[in-house]
Formats: sequence, C-alpha cells, structure tokens
Amino acid sequence: MGEEHAFYHIHHYSPDSKKFEGLNYDGPNTWSVNIREENDNLVDEIAKAIEGIAYPFFKRFSEVRVARDALAVGDSWCIGAQGSFWPSLFKMDAALGDLEHFKEWANTLTPLFRKQALEALGNNAI
Repeated sequence: MGEEHAFYHIHHYSPDSKKFEGLNYDGPNTWSVNIREENDNLVDEIAKAIEGIAYPFFKRFSEVRVARDALAVGDSWCIGAQGSFWPSLFKMDAALGDLEHFKEWANTLTPLFRKQALEALGNNAI
C-alpha cells in the first residue's frame, strides 16, 4: 500500500508472549547472546520458543480476517489498533475490501483519532 514496513509484532511477539492469554509456553522468550561465549542451550531454547510461541501465533492468525478481528477488539496477542495505531486496522480492512467495518470500528476511537480515521476513510488512503 506504499507504506514503509514496520513489523511490530515480529519484533515484539516473543517478549510480549508472556501477555498472550491462553498461551501454554513457559520457557524463555528473550535471549542475551555474547558471541565470545558458548551457549550450548541457545539453539534448543530458540527451537522450543518457535514451537511454543511462533507456531501457536501463526496458527491463531492463519487468516487475515481473523487477525483483523483480533486487532479490532484488542486481543492480548496483538499490538492493538487503538490510538495512533488505527492505520493498521485501516490497512487490513482495505486489503479485505471491508471499509464499512473500519467505519463502524473508527467510531470507538477517541475524538482526535476518530477524526483522523474518518478523514482517511473519506480519502480511501492514509
């Protein structure tokens, strides 16, 4: 859509995974790596984290519409669309061809962000 990419979830989803309601993973979700020291457990820990965090994440959001709906309601597995992050939901609704959903949802925003969102909707672009 002509936007610079900012993959917030990909950058944050393992550290944020402790907040994911219903996630059954209790291993490490961040790592400090010193390339001058061996860490025999690192590969195993990361593999377990991929299985325990990434697989459930991508299974949960296997369809764009499911991810959009989760984003719209502030699902604990998402960086929500509230406040200044409303453009993320606009983009998803535009991709889905469902700007009517965005129009209804935008009415839940605070007045400043609602005005911005509805202006973007009127222009059909951000």
